[in-house]
Amino acid sequence: MTLPRALAATLCLLATTPSLAQRSEPGLWEHQITMQTGGALSEQMARMQQQMERMPPEQRRMMEQMLAQKGMRVDPATGTTTVQACLSKEDAERQLVPRAEKNCQQQILQRSGSTLRMRFECPGPPPVRGEATYTLEGPRAYRAETQVETEVKGQPSRIQGQLVGRWLSADCGAQAGR
Repeated sequence: MTLPRALAATLCLLATTPSLAQRSEPGLWEHQITMQTGGALSEQMARMQQQMERMPPEQRRMMEQMLAQKGMRVDPATGTTTVQACLSKEDAERQLVPRAEKNCQQQILQRSGSTLRMRFECPGPPPVRGEATYTLEGPRAYRAETQVETEVKGQPSRIQGQLVGRWLSADCGAQAGR
């Protein structure tokens, strides 16, 4: 499992938010993801961080620019990944939020006001499953916590993630086509 797949799994919880008391504002959103991992995934992420640190400055700059073109920024010091995604007017009206993987399935476990607790599963390889609690804090912000189970090198691995989302602007700019 690569780091982008782990991020996609963590973002999987953002697939739908039906029947919440509030709705998200359409436009460009920023999602900050902080993950705590253990076992093989933690080792893999540490190796990736070391590789980034050892890169010559020009190569590192190119890698950061490539990620930025995809709407991503990684802060190895804090373990936070920032992803930008466009929420269309249509998706906002249907109470959907951008998601990284379209094949994820969800089951709503509990709804209470603007909070939704759900279970999700994404096909592999490797398969990813977990639970999340998503709280909309008005039309331009949310917080979420997730527990994800997956496999790394054939070994079970668990990821705990905290997500914070905030609306940036009505204009999605380069992210509109993603």
